[in-house]
Amino acid sequence: MNRLAVLAVAVVLAAGCSSGDDGLNRPAIAWADQVCQTVQDGGAKLSQLPRIDAADPRQAKASLLAYLGSIGAAIDSVSARLRQSGPPPVAEGQAAVDKAMATLDSARGTLDSARGRLEQAQANDPVSFQKAVESVGSGLEPLSGAVGPTKDLRANKELDAAFSHAPACQRLDGQKTG
Repeated sequence: MNRLAVLAVAVVLAAGCSSGDDGLNRPAIAWADQVCQTVQDGGAKLSQLPRIDAADPRQAKASLLAYLGSIGAAIDSVSARLRQSGPPPVAEGQAAVDKAMATLDSARGTLDSARGRLEQAQANDPVSFQKAVESVGSGLEPLSGAVGPTKDLRANKELDAAFSHAPACQRLDGQKTG
């Protein structure tokens, strides 16, 4: 009887362990969730578009510069999160992070260039200022189709699975489609 009880306990414990083993890489899901939360937080800040009064170029310039600063802060926040999180616990995870970081660095360079042009714009000449704003808009065009670093990260099959199961990533995906 004693061996039967021990066997029964062993079977229950084994069943309990295997029911939790669903084949998911929980550390990778947690890693992806942190990244997506940071991207989501940045997106929330960017959705607060600047108030621009076309009749007041100085105010428009200040508002646009502040908004570009918010975009830069969001890029910096995601970059910092990727560095702090370290490589994701998947095969070729560091390579995916390196590619995402290169994308973020490129976006930051594009943004800094546009911000520099806007800082040089003469707000006291409305016609000149309007041309400068149009130039800045054209300079930011490459960022308009950017989907952020998650595209580079999701190119890794294991990370893509982790992103699909991470709650913050699911919310992020819902925002893109809905």
